[in-house]
Amino acid sequence: MAIFKYSHAFFIYFWGVILMLNKKLSGFHLGLGIFYLIMFVMIVVLSFGVNQSLDKVAIGYICFLLFLIALHLKAYYEVRKSTQLGKILSRVLACFLLLGFPIGTLLALLIFSYTKESNWQTSNI
Repeated sequence: MAIFKYSHAFFIYFWGVILMLNKKLSGFHLGLGIFYLIMFVMIVVLSFGVNQSLDKVAIGYICFLLFLIALHLKAYYEVRKSTQLGKILSRVLACFLLLGFPIGTLLALLIFSYTKESNWQTSNI
C-alpha cells in the first residue's frame, strides 16, 4: 500500500513540475497564436464576402499567418516542455515581432526577457 502512496506522490510532483515550467511565456505564445487565428478567419471571411475570390496579396498574407500560427503553437508546445528548441523558436518569433513597432517591439522585448538564461526554467528531473 505504501508503494502506491509514494508513486502517486512522485507522479503528482513530476507532472506538477513539468506543467508549470515557463508558464507565462507559453501562455504568451498560445495567446498570440489565437490572435493570429482570429485574424486569419477575419481575412478569409472578408475576402470571400467582397469579391468571392482571393487575390494574390490576400493568399500571401493568409499563408504567412498560417506559418505564424504554426510556429507559435509549436513554440507553445516546446516552451511548456522547456526544450532548447522552444527557447530558439521564441527568440525567432520575437525577431518577427520587432518589426511591428511600437507594440510588437514591446512584446518582443518581453519575450527576450523571458528567454534569458536567468529567467528560463528547466526541469531537474
